[in-house]
Amino acid sequence: MRAICTSELTKSKDLSDNKEMKKFSSKHVLEFFKKAKPITAEKLHDYEQLDCHIRGTLKQGKNHYKFEIQPLGIGSLQSQESEKSELFGCKNCDELFPPQRE
Repeated sequence: MRAICTSELTKSKDLSDNKEMKKFSSKHVLEFFKKAKPITAEKLHDYEQLDCHIRGTLKQGKNHYKFEIQPLGIGSLQSQESEKSELFGCKNCDELFPPQRE
């Protein structure tokens, strides 16, 4: 079944100010979750974490999911029916995100 991004993406302030991240679209969100693999909370240390994020809603059939993605390869999905989030990690998603400048 095909998933679609149903709402406008919300970017944290640091990403909203990044010219390159303005190009990040719902297409990139779907690509991230296609490539990413489910991970446990214990595996989060394998990924660098940032305070910046992209948030929105995905719809697949009748199901709606809130998502959050950090540009260094961590994402989460939470269904409307559950308060629990599922974590995802993507080690080969660098091409989806422009380089972050300090």
